[in-house]
Amino acid sequence: MNALALVGWRQPLTRSLVAVALLVVALNVVDALCTLRHVEYGANELNPLMDALLQRGATTFFIGKYLLASGGIIGIVACSQHPLARRVLSWLLVPVYSAIALWHGALFLVV
Repeated sequence: MNALALVGWRQPLTRSLVAVALLVVALNVVDALCTLRHVEYGANELNPLMDALLQRGATTFFIGKYLLASGGIIGIVACSQHPLARRVLSWLLVPVYSAIALWHGALFLVV
């Protein structure tokens, strides 16, 4: 019996699930780094929670954003035996974070 079975894990993590989870975390990091760059050039953070973290400094913003997103992803992965959790990860979070990354890219072209 492995450790995951001891905590009630019902199915093994698949490579595709781990890959999608890591993709979302990576896109979140891209979002954080691009946000810091845009703010450096005069942009405003529109998310009030992230803006509050940003007011405390770039490091606090980055760590807070990373921990919040990663914690959410870990929660979704922990519930991945439920089909809705996998759909949220693959069909909602990947497209949303991809669109945010594309938006940041477009802003770099404009600035």
